[in-house]
Amino acid sequence: MYHASGIIERAAMDKSKEIPLSVMTFGRDLAIVLHSGEMFHQVAQQLEADSPYETTLWFSYSNGAEGYFPSKAAWEYRCYETDISYFEPGTAEDIGNFFLQQLKQIKESENEVL
Repeated sequence: MYHASGIIERAAMDKSKEIPLSVMTFGRDLAIVLHSGEMFHQVAQQLEADSPYETTLWFSYSNGAEGYFPSKAAWEYRCYETDISYFEPGTAEDIGNFFLQQLKQIKESENEVL
């Protein structure tokens, strides 16, 4: 099992807010990503497609409840979730990119051990 965690800081309602993020892997095929809000499906689906793990699962509302992380497409169309989101557009994609970077680094370190 490998574990990585971090915090990204993003603009939230004219302030800066930290978002805790965690990644865990189990064996060579399963990865779990955890964050403190509700991720829009497009971002989760893209991470699952790009992940170096056969199965990548999202766990929302872990380590807090930051509300919605709308995708960029949702911001273009405006909806309930964008109207009440605390965060600026692009935050969801930044979270997805953080997770993908961590998963790739962990996978590389797993391969070096073999």
